[in-house]
Amino acid sequence: MQSLPIRKRWKLTPISEKFITISEWLTRKKKAYDDAVPVLKKALSLNNNHAGAHFNLGVIYAEKGMTGEAIDEYNEVLKLTPDDLAALYNRGVLHLENGNLHDASADMKKIIERNPKLAAARYKLGDIYKKQGQIDDAITAYKQALEISPEMKEALRSLEDAYWIKERQTKKQMDEGGKIQ
Repeated sequence: MQSLPIRKRWKLTPISEKFITISEWLTRKKKAYDDAVPVLKKALSLNNNHAGAHFNLGVIYAEKGMTGEAIDEYNEVLKLTPDDLAALYNRGVLHLENGNLHDASADMKKIIERNPKLAAARYKLGDIYKKQGQIDDAITAYKQALEISPEMKEALRSLEDAYWIKERQTKKQMDEGGKIQ
């Protein structure tokens, strides 16, 4: 089968044409990752200060669900290149996925401090605040992400969700006769 760019492979076409299924593509992707790991480890055995190899291993481990190993690789990248915002972001996302909100928040705040125009970091910070129950802070972070990147649909959905949570909290307080904060 001739190799086609991925966007063409996913195009809905009759079965008789060159077409790859999603499961076939995922199988190929997994094999590519499995094949890449020993090559990257060999490169690191020759030069452990290769930030790119550590970064790529981090990506592969994260894709394979090996979050601890991925975080370790991103830590190595950040030791070698402390200003690598992609490694910092990826590590922060993994911390968020693992429920380590303190470290996730610290990583996203460092990114925002270094580059205030990265909407994705503000969006993830909003997710962290929402998980911590800090809905007003989440709303602020989502709004900031949307000011930077108005087309960020996930930030808009999360902002709507945060407003909905805030509305429910306010209604509950009113129903209980409590003061609205």
